[in-house]
Amino acid sequence: MPLLPSGARIWLSMSSILDPTTRFLPCKSDRFWFRDLDPTSGWLPGDAGRPPECLRTASVPTNRIEAASHVRVLIAGAGEEEGRWRGDWLLTLDRPDDFTVADWEASLEFFGSNRAMEFIDRAIDRCRRQSDVNETLDLVGFEPTFEPNPQTATRLARAAGAIRELSSRRAESEVGHDEKMVRLIDERVEAMYEFADRMLDRYSPHRALAHRLLASTATELGDVDDAVHHLRACLALLPQDRKFAVDLLARLQRAQHAQHAGPIRLGPRLRSSCEQTDEI
Repeated sequence: MPLLPSGARIWLSMSSILDPTTRFLPCKSDRFWFRDLDPTSGWLPGDAGRPPECLRTASVPTNRIEAASHVRVLIAGAGEEEGRWRGDWLLTLDRPDDFTVADWEASLEFFGSNRAMEFIDRAIDRCRRQSDVNETLDLVGFEPTFEPNPQTATRLARAAGAIRELSSRRAESEVGHDEKMVRLIDERVEAMYEFADRMLDRYSPHRALAHRLLASTATELGDVDDAVHHLRACLALLPQDRKFAVDLLARLQRAQHAQHAGPIRLGPRLRSSCEQTDEI
């Protein structure tokens, strides 16, 4: 728990990785369970409130870089008693807005220290031990959530509303030249795209909703061809959803005029907060 020059403090936490001593859900060999930000949510790092969570599986990390994507950075501002998670993960951490240059330099020194490296090695061991306890069944695509209505159709519908809000926030951020916010929104949209693609493969009754979300997220990411493909598939299954088609085509035209078209970019996932355990 280093004390920074401004009086702020930072921690590293592996609490997103479920406790290996607690038998939870079966999992495919060489995979483990972790707490992730629910990809159907429009919550962004820095937003108020506790981020909505789901449980997912990932491959057991084989090196420190892979493990760093599952290690959270907790921060307590000067005068704050407890550290809190702001949506920051060790692998993708940017300099927080309220950190001075001296704070950031001290943080980077800590992240590269032997103490931090040993902590990451323990995180790898935690993933491996949990995997060894639970490896009995392949449940790829299964995402239990902590929401009161975790059904797939509900989550897809909720994501359809969240993508509209994110689109508006992205437009405002572009006008304000807030590149950091644009990047965070793009990462959230990418997570939604990845979620919808998994649901398309696994849950045939909800294929229309999955195609609808894929069309929306592909539009935001600038992949016009992919958006049109999923829009056609959605209309084939939901021909009554013409208003969505008209609105989406208008957005696609604006995207082309803005020369925002490009390939899908599936970047690092954002993950959620949970209790403070196993921290340094």
